Formats: sequence, C-alpha cells, structure tokens
Amino acid sequence: MGDLLKFGEIDWLVVASLSNQFHLTPALQIGLQRKALTFLLPSDLRAYLEMISALNRQRNRLIARQASEVFAALNSQGLRPVLMKGGLFLFEAAPDMGLLMMADMDVLLPNEEFPLACSILRALGYVSFGEPSPHAHAVTFHRAGELASIDLHLRVGPQIHLLTSADACRSAIALPERGLTLAGLSPTHRVLLLLMNFCLFEPQYCNRELPLRSLHDLAVISWRHGPNIDWVAIAETVARYSLDAPARAWFNMAHRLLGVPVPESLREDRTARRHARLCLLQLNLPWLARPFRYGTRLTWIFSAWRMDYRYGCGRKGWPLAATRLRHALGVLLRRCHGVVAPPNRRLTSQ
Repeated sequence: MGDLLKFGEIDWLVVASLSNQFHLTPALQIGLQRKALTFLLPSDLRAYLEMISALNRQRNRLIARQASEVFAALNSQGLRPVLMKGGLFLFEAAPDMGLLMMADMDVLLPNEEFPLACSILRALGYVSFGEPSPHAHAVTFHRAGELASIDLHLRVGPQIHLLTSADACRSAIALPERGLTLAGLSPTHRVLLLLMNFCLFEPQYCNRELPLRSLHDLAVISWRHGPNIDWVAIAETVARYSLDAPARAWFNMAHRLLGVPVPESLREDRTARRHARLCLLQLNLPWLARPFRYGTRLTWIFSAWRMDYRYGCGRKGWPLAATRLRHALGVLLRRCHGVVAPPNRRLTSQ
C-alpha cells in the first residue's frame, strides 16, 4: 500500500466514490491513519477524509447520548435492551466513535417486554412510523430534532427459524456499565445477522452485489472478538438451513478482499470464487448491473424464506408454490386497484 501511495498509482476519485457509496469514508480515514499512511495522501483528500471522520465522530457521540436517554428509561422499568448492528459498536469497551456511519439504533427485546418498551418510548416523545404490518419484525420510532431513529425489534430480522429472539437475548453479552444495564448480540450471532442480511433480508446475494459495508462490519467483529466467534456453530446453522452457497460466497469475499480469518471449509469453492468475480464485474460495469438486478429482484421477492416468514407456508413443496401464486395475485390486485381507484367524493362533489 505504501509503495502504491508513493508512486501515485491509486485513482483516489474512484476510491472516494466507493467509500462514499458504501458509507465507509470514516473507516477509510481511520484505516490509513492506523497504518501511518495519511501523510502520503494528496492534501485535499487528506483534509476531506479528516473532515468527514470528525463530523461522523461528533454525530455518533450525539446518537450515543440520545440512545442513552432511551436505555436509561428502559432500565428504570426493569428492561435490559439488547443492542444489534452498528449501534452496538458505540457501547462496547473502548469504541472508536468515528468508525461507523449510522442512522438508527437497533434494539431487541423479549416479546413479553415489547409493549412496555413501546409505551416508554412514546412517553419520551417518540412516535412510530404508521401502524406496523402483521408480519413486521420491528417498529421504528423517531422524535423531532433527533439524529437517529430507534428500531425496537420483536425478532432478529424478518425470520423466525434461523435465530430466534429468545436465543439471541439468552446468549447476549453484557456491555460496559456506564450507568446503564445493556447487552449486545454475541459475536457469533452478530456474524449470523450480517450473513442473513446479505442473503435473506436484502437481495444482495441474488443481485451479485458487492456487500462491502457488511464485509467491513464482519472484519471489525473478527478483529475485536475473533476468539469468541463460534465458527462450528455458524457452519452447523448454515448447513441446517441450506445456506451453504450464499455463506461461502460472502465469507470468500470477506477473506479475499479484507483478509478476515474465516475457516477454509466455510469459504472455499469454485462457485464462491465465481460469485466474487461477478460482483466485481458489476461494480466495474454498472450499466450491466441494472437490467440484471431487475430480474433477480423477482427471485428474491418470491424467495422461500420471505414467503415462509409472511405466510408460514414452509420453504418447499406445493404449499410454497401455492403461496407464491397467492402472493403474486395479491400484488396484481393491489396494483389494479390503484389504477382504477374510485374518485375522491369530496373533490367530485365540489
């Protein structure tokens, strides 16, 4: 890296564009700073990275302060929030407040505590975004003037089998006190959540998208908690729920691009390497990605996991096929209803 910087062989416009696209600009600045390489950067780029990193650090401190008020209120009623995703980094021991960019704070609570937690947030002046759907896995709250929304989770994402909320809360790790009683997902469950986001909750896997941000999150978890990641348990979960192909693709990219020490049995095969090449090809040729992703998105929308979560139909066989047809008909009917919606009587009577 140092030699590339010295001889000016890096296209920094491309690097800055990618880091902005994946919300990794502060991480880029911190990584170069830790390797004592920032003095080799062009002066304008160095000033830009330092500005973004400083602003993000300030923003995250304010988000942590906002979240602390919510957590103190939950604690006062005997509730222990379990933090998920990026917000967890802000409350770990010796956090780098400027490393991650975030817009919300994800909190998991046992089912029986969820109604009380919602009422506590409303008492603090937070309001939710409309009425949650019957299959919603979380409710999003916001308060005027605050930087971040608070997502209260009933489940660990839109799934009920791979990682239950009860298992996640039971295995959660206590966080440094700071006057609060908090816990965070275990390192193993944090890795599983990132994997689920890649291949189940978002269409990144079927779209052949390069999930650079989640790969970076995995690298940070591995760096901070590597010895506490149970790779055997992850491998067993992947095999039990037939996620071998997406798991190998994701772990292969994490190892190849960021050097994450994933066991070879979880990351190496020809299909995973081909998947990585396709991701990089689409990154270099965005005009090729658009029509491809339009088609693959349908595959994700009607995926077995999504259908089973919404309708409880199982993940194979005729019940799944019938549910896909039912879902497609429901979408068509809603679209047709929107096209031929009756006129507004209040307007037509004037």
